[in-house]
Amino acid sequence: MKKFLYFLGSRSLWVMLGIAGLIILVWFIGPLISIGEIRPLASKVVRFAVCAAIIGIWLAKAVCRQYRESRRNAALLKEIKAAQEPILKSASDISSMSRQFAEMDKVLKNAKFSKSKNSLLARLEEGQYLYQMPWYVVLGAAGSGKTTALKRSGLNFPLESTLGTSVSGLAGTRDCDWFLSDEIVLLDTAGRLSLHDNHSNKDSSDWEEFVSLLKRYRPKQPINGVLVTVGVDDLLGGKTNITEISAELRKRIHEMHTKLGIHFPVYLMITKLDLLHGFDKFFTHLTEEQRNQYLGISLSDTEGMETPIATASNALSEIVDKLRSSMLGTIHQLESSEDKAAAFAFPEEFERLNQAVLSLFKELSKSSKFEQPIAWRGVYFSSGTQTGQHLNPILEGLQSDFQLSRKYLDSERTAAQTSDRSFFLNRLFSDVILSEANLAGENKSWFVKNQMLYWLGVGAIAATVITCLTMMLNSYSNNRSYLEQVGSKATKLGMDAKKYADAPDLLKAVTFAEHVRDTTRSSEIPDLSSPPLGYRMGLYQGAQMEDVGESAYRRILQDNVMPLISYKLDELLRTTSGSDGINGYNALKAYLMMFNKEHFDAAFMQNWLMSNLSKAESSGMSEQQKKSVEKALNQILAKQSITPGVPYDEALVERRRQEIAQRDIATMVLEDTVNTVARSGKEGVAPVSFSSMGGVQSHLLFRRKTGGALKEPINFIYTKEAYITKVLPAMVKSAEQFFNEDNWVLGNYASLSQSKASVLSDAQRLYFSNYIRVWNHYLADLSLVTPKSSRESIQIAKLLSEKNSPLANIIKGISDNTTLTIDNRVTEKAGSKIADWLNRAGLSKLLGAEGEANVKNELVALKQATPVDDAFADFHILTETANDQPPAINGITEAINDLYVYLVAVNVAVEKGVDLPPDDPFVKYKAEVNRLPSPFRQMLDNFSEIILKNTDKIVDEKLMSTLEKQLATLTNSCQETRQQGYPFERGSENNVALESFSSIFGPNGIYNKFTNLSGEAAVLARSEKLETLTAKNSAFKDRFSKLDDIAAIRQGYFDKGSETPSFDFAVKVLILDASLESVNISYDGKSYVYSHGPVNPATFTWPSKNENALAKIDISSPQINSAGISATGPWSIFRLIEKGKIVRQTGNTTVVEYNIQGKNVVVEFTTSTASNPFNLNKLRNFQCV
Repeated sequence: MKKFLYFLGSRSLWVMLGIAGLIILVWFIGPLISIGEIRPLASKVVRFAVCAAIIGIWLAKAVCRQYRESRRNAALLKEIKAAQEPILKSASDISSMSRQFAEMDKVLKNAKFSKSKNSLLARLEEGQYLYQMPWYVVLGAAGSGKTTALKRSGLNFPLESTLGTSVSGLAGTRDCDWFLSDEIVLLDTAGRLSLHDNHSNKDSSDWEEFVSLLKRYRPKQPINGVLVTVGVDDLLGGKTNITEISAELRKRIHEMHTKLGIHFPVYLMITKLDLLHGFDKFFTHLTEEQRNQYLGISLSDTEGMETPIATASNALSEIVDKLRSSMLGTIHQLESSEDKAAAFAFPEEFERLNQAVLSLFKELSKSSKFEQPIAWRGVYFSSGTQTGQHLNPILEGLQSDFQLSRKYLDSERTAAQTSDRSFFLNRLFSDVILSEANLAGENKSWFVKNQMLYWLGVGAIAATVITCLTMMLNSYSNNRSYLEQVGSKATKLGMDAKKYADAPDLLKAVTFAEHVRDTTRSSEIPDLSSPPLGYRMGLYQGAQMEDVGESAYRRILQDNVMPLISYKLDELLRTTSGSDGINGYNALKAYLMMFNKEHFDAAFMQNWLMSNLSKAESSGMSEQQKKSVEKALNQILAKQSITPGVPYDEALVERRRQEIAQRDIATMVLEDTVNTVARSGKEGVAPVSFSSMGGVQSHLLFRRKTGGALKEPINFIYTKEAYITKVLPAMVKSAEQFFNEDNWVLGNYASLSQSKASVLSDAQRLYFSNYIRVWNHYLADLSLVTPKSSRESIQIAKLLSEKNSPLANIIKGISDNTTLTIDNRVTEKAGSKIADWLNRAGLSKLLGAEGEANVKNELVALKQATPVDDAFADFHILTETANDQPPAINGITEAINDLYVYLVAVNVAVEKGVDLPPDDPFVKYKAEVNRLPSPFRQMLDNFSEIILKNTDKIVDEKLMSTLEKQLATLTNSCQETRQQGYPFERGSENNVALESFSSIFGPNGIYNKFTNLSGEAAVLARSEKLETLTAKNSAFKDRFSKLDDIAAIRQGYFDKGSETPSFDFAVKVLILDASLESVNISYDGKSYVYSHGPVNPATFTWPSKNENALAKIDISSPQINSAGISATGPWSIFRLIEKGKIVRQTGNTTVVEYNIQGKNVVVEFTTSTASNPFNLNKLRNFQCV
């Protein structure tokens, strides 16, 4: 029953059942699944392939897992072998041990362990590799009984039967024995790894290597637990420092905590229990089942972590009590008194051992807050084998008291028979240690990484499932909505069908046909043959609906639109006449095609109908509507015939033939050629514009007068490339067609007397006339950028003077596109570019010639010097090269370059204040520019005038700046003089020094020197006098007009031409109060006395040599002994005059009335200067320049 339940719980069984169920679903339910009309699993072959794929995926996964696990196992064994090699090399029997290890290595590489002996289960369940089983590390001092306990544990070591011994010596690191059971892996570490001896560095490094190997090969859970073994002889023998042992063991456990990153259970095993006195007698009657039980105490997580000492003490006391309670029964079974005495002493010995165990356990359980507490799961006692030696408690006690020798002590030990029976080991491993293998934690970093990957996988699967379900539901909803839209459109269209049917309008008929076709279309599905993903997950009917719509569309075109086409052809013939040129001819030709399928040309018919829609139809038509009509016509005309909906009107045909026969055939050929080229489009012809000819810098130099863009091209029909590749072939073809169609289009009026060559020549002549007109109009719209400053002028000149300048490039482009002569190189050189173009155009077929020779003969008609070449000969002269001489355009660019250098030199000269360069480059520029054709000659002439203006402007600006800088210092001096006082400030007590006055207004004053130009200013003005500059430049005249005031002041105060101010003045008394006897006027020590009588003036000179000169007027009378007014200083006479009342100032005369103590005296001051210096208004109104 147990085996059956184990079989039911096998993972392999349920995996196989799941795979079988999935295969059943695929085989029986698969045919019922459909995506639209498609049933992907309907075929047995497909279902068989899917089932095989399921099994293959499962097998592949199993193989991958097997391979991955075998690699891990092999890597582990490789490490074991690598670590064992030094041991093997040091062994005495090298060959024997090498053979033994080789045999073990061979077995271990493929060894898997299983507890099941059932053959079926063995096939179904997966065996365990070494790293999959629980791993336990055994720690303890050397000789503590670790190895004996493991060998006597009762575990099954399957490799032991193969190798004939227990599996020891297989070390992951040196001195570590591996015990490989079918349930557990026990790593028996050497005592030096647990307790580092004197070789601490080596022991420490080996221990670290051991721990790192554990983590490497079992990253998830390196170990499941630790067994700590301590022998009874170490506890009670008195030879071992238990405190040191405890510290080392505790340290090893904490190191594994830290480095492995997990928490694991720890078991304390007290070995060699048989060394206690009375052990063999007390347990001699135990059965094998009883000996397999474990002896010890178990600790729970809480007890092991919080109160391990108290719990252990109580539990051990209970064991002692049980031993004592069973002591009488045990003694009763013994026969000799010695055996009974020994058995009687055992509980006391065990109690004494417990005290030592508690002390040990206390030391091992110590921990700090920085360390993870040890998870103690129990304390157990065991005896792997009985050596026959006991510890005598009395002698052991006397050893320390009486210092008994070891030899005497050993002679007193009791002896007994050696026994191979094990006590209290079997169930300890099977029921305690193995049952708690899952208590060890997992590596946190590994766990986090594994969980993250796991949930990412789960999330991806869930997202995939949800996405698929959502898409299927969305597809169902979308397709249902689509079919509902189609149904709604069809219903509405059925209601509008009569409105469209009653309107005999081509556009409306085509629109109705499109509506019928578009009924199956949806805005959400731009292409019904390739719908969006949201419609592809089942039930999509768009492709079938599209076929239905297209079929209905073609049927409506045939039934409704084709009759309207015949009406349109009849209408066009009736509304045009022979005087309409090519339009009248094509109308007749299309009408005749409708009744004559032999000459039907679908391409011509479509082009004719599209280009001649009536104004009522085309005026309101959008581009999309025109494309719809064009597509409908293409669909109808694809059958190369039109079913006439009108009767044939022979009279109308004859009338039109007669009218067309009177038209010029060359004009119609040209019209047809232009229409054909326009319909063919610009493909294959590079656009020709000012930008394309001039290059990327053209926009820096040129503008369009009309405001258009430079990149806006000329009509491509009038370019050289279009002429060669499109116009000529089209013209030849058109002429050929006229001659071929002459008989059936014009009928009896077919009387073309001209040859093909003459027709082509006339058509060319008309084309060339249009060519010249278009190019002249295009070039007349070009203008040069107007520079706004000298800097811009220099930049423009620089661009114009470059070898690859836009100007030269545009002239070359014009020359190239207006050189249309087809010379001998075309007809004689089959490999020439133009000949290749013409041949590719199919001239040999169009001209009806066979081979290249006939083509050349036909081209003779086109071989002529064209009027275009003559009209633009001036451009050709500029670009032609002869006798390896450079083209003339180079001379023009060189002249512009010289002008550029000249402009730069002018700027430098202006900035540096040196002589301006000679203007020879300007003269050369003017001469070279006159060689340019229109409109470039006018452009560059105008540019030269602007350059002159800009150059003069920059010179004037520099000169003005120079003069302004000079004036700045003069102005400061002038302002300082004005602020000195009188005469500029009437009430000031201070006087302006005459020297200061002279420095401003004198002949050698600062302003007079300023008017005499020198240095940089004279160079820029090209004159030494400022008045010469102001005479010819109004800007300078306005700026320096105040200098005239200075000249006027100079004339008034510097009469004698001296460097200091000086003038003579006369004084006379005009009126003297009758009550006065006399008046005395004195200045600078000279007096003038006047009494009533003749008036004789007195002359004085200003200024006085005395800076404190006195100017005074005294009066005398019988009533007044003496009275008067006076002033002192260099300006004393001026102050004296202003102390009176100025009655009149005219010319050089100043009349002043004085009132002195009520007596009036009128005095006249007359100067020798032309202007009146006593009139201080000019002086005071003067502003420093």
